Amino acid sequence: RVAYSSDGKTLASGAKDKLIHLWDTGSGTQSGTLTGHDGWIVSLAFSPDGKLLASASNDRRIILWDVAQRRIEKVLEGHSDVVDAVAFSPDGKKLASGGDDRQVMVWDVKKGEPLMTLQGHASFLKAVSYAPDGKTIASAGLDQKIILWDAATGKQIRTLAGQDGMIFCLDWNHDGTRLASGGNNILIWDAASGEILRNIRSFYGFVNGLSFSPDGRHLSTAQYNKAVLMFDRIP
Repeated sequence: RVAYSSDGKTLASGAKDKLIHLWDTGSGTQSGTLTGHDGWIVSLAFSPDGKLLASASNDRRIILWDVAQRRIEKVLEGHSDVVDAVAFSPDGKKLASGGDDRQVMVWDVKKGEPLMTLQGHASFLKAVSYAPDGKTIASAGLDQKIILWDAATGKQIRTLAGQDGMIFCLDWNHDGTRLASGGNNILIWDAASGEILRNIRSFYGFVNGLSFSPDGRHLSTAQYNKAVLMFDRIP
């Protein structure tokens, strides 16, 4: 797994060796190694200000790292199975996580304590994502549906169904009006109505990563066969 800091100067990577490597993107050299997990690194996310890095692992824990000091800030424990996804809120005050226990947990980053546990999925979760305004959390996984949650109350807003199989990744466009989901196919959703605006077939295996361009007009995807594709005319 990889994640960029918001200023683009640091790249974090993690894999089966249980280590997180920090890289200086300017020089391409390794700038640090973070050790603390007892299992594979499954997901990484930088806080919006780049000061913290959240890492999730199949050791069932989430670690918040002080990036500058290269040390553990907090350990978040509460999931009963593998943690597959983490995402910071836009203001950096909260962290959402999802995993094989079928739960979305919302954490207070400063205190390192759980605020809410959201239940509604029928299988493993593979993706969580905050809307740009921080008011909505999207979660998805192997049950082939996306649930939109009210980030303040934890109540379900709506369920989006229509994906052709499992969902591995989610991304919002810049203004939160569109949500993209990837798996065996790629769907572009109207976030307000839940309508499917575009269905893109994947010809190169399932999609395990996707990202909107800053203006929302293009969508880049990472395919399981290592291909990277870009789509335009996003509605």
